[in-house]
Order: sequence, then structure tokens, then C-alpha cells
Amino acid sequence: MKLEEALPLIEAAFSAGVSFRFFPRGTSMLPMLRQGIDSVSIVSPKLREPKVGEVILYRRKNGAFVLHRAIGREKDGSFICRGDNQGIPERGVAQDSIIGVLEGYYKGEAWISADDFEYKKYVKKRMKTGWLRNLKGILRKIIK
Repeated sequence: MKLEEALPLIEAAFSAGVSFRFFPRGTSMLPMLRQGIDSVSIVSPKLREPKVGEVILYRRKNGAFVLHRAIGREKDGSFICRGDNQGIPERGVAQDSIIGVLEGYYKGEAWISADDFEYKKYVKKRMKTGWLRNLKGILRKIIK
């Protein structure tokens, strides 16, 4: 099922005050999330306020759903986001485009909370090394 089709289910879960679990597709959140193996549990942004360092599910203006990490804030309050496996950040992710915030994920069968100490260490490392992935992304664009 595509997330677009699941949106009413996500909204119903959030209205009931519970999380929604799904298997994200793609490689943008490697090494944290592996397609077809790992799943995420998201909660309403009303229950877990999105902030820098959090993984958020948002919808682009073109309708695409994206699960990326918020890596910064713009002066207007919008987020700067990037997948853990990506170089170039996406700017201007508006607060009202955010559908959910990661409460945790299943790495295979193992549950990892977004509040877990080891996970928070992983987040700090990804945030500190983001400039390197950004540089690689810019270089790839120049080479192409």
C-alpha cells in the first residue's frame, strides 16, 4: 500500500492517539533503515513536537511523501531536512507539511526508541558528519 492510500489510516490512528507503523521504501535513510526489513513507528506532531535531529514524515508540494531527518531550521521556522544517506539537504519543509514524527523503529525484530541513548548517539554522529555528505553530494552534481 502506498502512503498516499494509507494517509486516512494514519490520520485515524493519530485521532485515536496511537502510533502508525509502516515499512519505508528507498535508501535515503541508510544505514538506519533498510528497505523491506526495517519499519518505523510515527506519532502525530501534536504528541511529539518535531525538532532538529528528529526523523519526520512530510509531504512535498508535489505530493511525494518523504521520511528524512530534520537537520536545521530556517528563519521562518521551516525545517531543513536530509536523509541519513543523502548529501544535499532539502530546505523549506513547512511545519504544516509534517505528517508524523518518529517515535522509534524496528531494526529487523529489535525495537529502538527515538529516546534510546544509543540511538541519540547515532543521531549526534549523523548530524556532525552531515557536512561531509553535503560536500560529497555537491561534488557528485559537479561531476555529472
